[in-house]
Amino acid sequence: MPVKKTFYYKVPDTLLLKIQDFVRVLVPFGKTKVYTALVIKIHNAVEVDYQIKPIIDFLDNRPVILPVHFSFWQWMAEYYLASSGEVMNAAFPAPFKLENKLQLMINVGFSEFDLLTAKEKLVWNFIEENNVVSMEKLQQGMKTKAVHAIINRLREKDAIVIEEKLQSGYKQKFETVISLSDNYLKQDQLDEALKLLKRAPAQTDLLLEFLQLSDFFTKGKIRIKKSELLAKKKSRGSLKALIDREILEEQQINISHLDEVNVQEFPPNPLSPAQAKAFKQIKSSFTEKDITLLHGVTSSGKTEIYIHLIQETIAAGKQVLYLLPEIALTGQIIDRLRRHFGKRVGVYHSKFNDNEKVDIWKKVMSDNKDDAFQIILGVRSAIFLPFKNLGLVIVDEEHENTFRQQDPAPRYHARDAAFMLARYFKAKVLLGSATPSMESVFNAIVRKQFGFVVLKQRFKEIKMPEFLVVDTKKEKKKRKMKLSFTFLLHDEIQKALERNEQVILFQNRRGYAPFLSCEKCGWVAQCINCDVSLTYHKYKNKLVCHYCDHEQLLPDHCPECGGEVQLNKGIGTEKLEEEINLLFPDAKTARMDLDSMRKKHAHEELIARFENREIDILIGTQMVSKGLDFEHVS
Repeated sequence: MPVKKTFYYKVPDTLLLKIQDFVRVLVPFGKTKVYTALVIKIHNAVEVDYQIKPIIDFLDNRPVILPVHFSFWQWMAEYYLASSGEVMNAAFPAPFKLENKLQLMINVGFSEFDLLTAKEKLVWNFIEENNVVSMEKLQQGMKTKAVHAIINRLREKDAIVIEEKLQSGYKQKFETVISLSDNYLKQDQLDEALKLLKRAPAQTDLLLEFLQLSDFFTKGKIRIKKSELLAKKKSRGSLKALIDREILEEQQINISHLDEVNVQEFPPNPLSPAQAKAFKQIKSSFTEKDITLLHGVTSSGKTEIYIHLIQETIAAGKQVLYLLPEIALTGQIIDRLRRHFGKRVGVYHSKFNDNEKVDIWKKVMSDNKDDAFQIILGVRSAIFLPFKNLGLVIVDEEHENTFRQQDPAPRYHARDAAFMLARYFKAKVLLGSATPSMESVFNAIVRKQFGFVVLKQRFKEIKMPEFLVVDTKKEKKKRKMKLSFTFLLHDEIQKALERNEQVILFQNRRGYAPFLSCEKCGWVAQCINCDVSLTYHKYKNKLVCHYCDHEQLLPDHCPECGGEVQLNKGIGTEKLEEEINLLFPDAKTARMDLDSMRKKHAHEELIARFENREIDILIGTQMVSKGLDFEHVS
């Protein structure tokens, strides 16, 4: 629970030697609640006008953040007019914040079933069948979220009992591994084992398979995954027999929730003369300024310059934060970074689940150099990660408004907050953009607060694209339109497809139609919360507010005059995709917008399909217009 101020608690004698600054503790709050709190200072004297309660227990053996992180949080709270609790709530992954969870059980002494309504009986029976039920499980089981009123009535009738239990969302992940027993680590001992298995050929084959997969003769006692050992349809019975003979051992080990990264690393590509000049200017600028703006035209190779700067930074033993405005951009960039830096690169954004976020947090703060993340690629929330030795912050596409956090609090600008984060670590900041923001250009050129480097030449001297502007109003009057497409655009798409090239169509408006209106009186369907027009989404067949997510069904008639309503105003990505499929039925199309990219790896999978030429025409909102690089798009 985010609170506006700090509170004092007493440290019991049993915890005096265990409590330290910036560890999490369990504390009572109010009459019955228990919450997670962060210790910010241990001292001996305090005068308050309330009774100081004792800490219940501690949760960490070592600090979860450093003093510099707390100082940064305090600055954010003050600068962005938020409470320290709101900043901490935004920073910590959900499993770090243990809280009370309601658990529902039936009252075994309850017998007055005639007092229950039909819906109350359904809920009561569901709880009885499952013994103990959380609110989330009840909502899933009843297939509705509207159960709170029913629960309150059941409690008033003493039909159920509600208890509170402290829960953490973090679940450890375990994996079964197989290793060679200590009794068979030497060659002569292994020969003896093979003699014992002379009459058990299946067990012999499995043991030899283990030795081959584990590379035992060159690496010694190596564990391998049980699933890997049994992948070639080896007998589970043979494995059990080898374990019973104490030749092999089976054990469960705690592993990370993050996917393993095993890629071959390559040195960075050589810079072109123009890139090398810009790289040298950036380094020179960093000797005088902490922040430098790189104004590089599209396809000038800014990312290659970033990679060379990253290499120098991690070689000096420091960490790098690489900020991107959109999750959609992380797929291509992470592939490029891991090609050079392998498993030292981590990714952080909202699509990761809570368990994965905790593991990323731990890897950023890890003391183990072989396991720690030295480079973090992330969106705006990545500024809250507990860096230990930050040396460089790269803000790519720095002009984008998606670096702004609007709701909930703290309402911050990640680019500007990154300036202060870097200052606390005495790190450098590089802003990159082909179209820098006005404030960054002003700070660089007029106020001289930032260094300023210009990269005008495209990589390999590729020519700038040709821009053609078509007045669609005139084209409509001349009836030179095919659905929502001008003849020129339709012909260019057709030519590109005939050349076996790919097409990207950018329409910065998701949904099917931007609003529903009455042709007779001019009424427009508006959100009941936000007073903005509702967008029609055909796949839902509903009107949706893009600000608060309010949804409602389409009215049959205008509520003002009773006239007919129509959707023929404007076009969204859904309608664009529908029309493309009508005009180019043989082309393979896909859509990239917030509605179609809900799943965790949806961005990466769609981009990979487009790169592999499984898609001819990609339709999307601003997700398709930011920093993506496709070879066959013309």
